[in-house]
Amino acid sequence: MGFEHFDTGKICRYGIFGLCFSGPFNYGWFKLLDTVMPGKNMKFVFKKLALDTFLGVPIEVAGFYVGMDILEWKDDILTDAKEKTLVTCLGGCIFWVPAQFINFRFVLPQHRVVYVGALLFIWANFLCYMRRRHGEFNWKQGVKQNAESET
Repeated sequence: MGFEHFDTGKICRYGIFGLCFSGPFNYGWFKLLDTVMPGKNMKFVFKKLALDTFLGVPIEVAGFYVGMDILEWKDDILTDAKEKTLVTCLGGCIFWVPAQFINFRFVLPQHRVVYVGALLFIWANFLCYMRRRHGEFNWKQGVKQNAESET
């Protein structure tokens, strides 16, 4: 398989997003959390975990969808964010809650961005999958609304 099978434009857009938004956001976010709640005691670990889960992750996920739509010159830059942020954040809870518990409890503050950066490589693949999903999630039926029209 040669390089002609790769979408270099898409790869560049993901790289630009990571470099210009995700990296700086995570650096500032973890610095803020560690400044406001220094230490690794369980009280602070759970407070940081709650803030990250209910504030940090939704900001980054919505930023991802809006940022990618901007980089792709879409007319409506909020459509993906409106349709996919909630379900992506719920999926993120499965991944990020245990990962961030380890981060806040055991990883030294100066190594947090590197630790999270390594995990973001895995998370980016999930975001790519969610971004390319079509249709909205139907909460009552637990399936995509467009599933019938695709068959």
